[in-house]
Amino acid sequence: MVIFQGTPVGSERRIASLTGIAPPPASPPGFSPSNVALLPMAPPTQWVDVHRLSGNLQVTANSSPHVKILDHMRSEVASAGGFGLPMTARHEPPRRFRISGNNLRPGASLLLGLPTSLAGTVPQNPLFISMPLFPVQTATGTVWESAVELDEEMTLALLAGGLFATNVLGVLQPSVPEQVQQLPLQPALWNRMLTVVVNEDGSNNIATASWQTLRVQDSR
Repeated sequence: MVIFQGTPVGSERRIASLTGIAPPPASPPGFSPSNVALLPMAPPTQWVDVHRLSGNLQVTANSSPHVKILDHMRSEVASAGGFGLPMTARHEPPRRFRISGNNLRPGASLLLGLPTSLAGTVPQNPLFISMPLFPVQTATGTVWESAVELDEEMTLALLAGGLFATNVLGVLQPSVPEQVQQLPLQPALWNRMLTVVVNEDGSNNIATASWQTLRVQDSR
């Protein structure tokens, strides 16, 4: 007989320490989040080896519009610095948002502001998306991770700056799929996310929140 056991995403058990040493207690109420940093998005455990898959990567004239869209976005993002992506083509796993900082407590939420316009090179007028955060124990300490996972397409879209960035919607929803690869993206200008964390008691880092670059990593 085989018994399978699992821990639901977001369960407090996800902070359990493999060493048997209890993690430090959460900060007491009354302290606002500080030193909030947007960490590279990481794949869940079950997807960590997806980037090693190398089949079906060649894009041809007969490839589906979806394959051409993914290839074009990946190429444009990688050419702009990569933000964790290599220049060589590969399959990208689903990834979760990660945050580090002080005075984050169970019940915290991430408010990620996507720029909707630019003033020169400065992002403006963020449109926020909200998601719960959960503590996760890593080799270097505790980080806070979303249960929300983005697929390859949406991860690449955010690395390109989000849905309001130059040509992103035109690439995702092309009126002429054959012209997708003629639409240049501008990740170097648009990839800035206003990073706000709000605890369950309402304490937050809004006063000190900054625009931070979104990146990805392959490891947990």
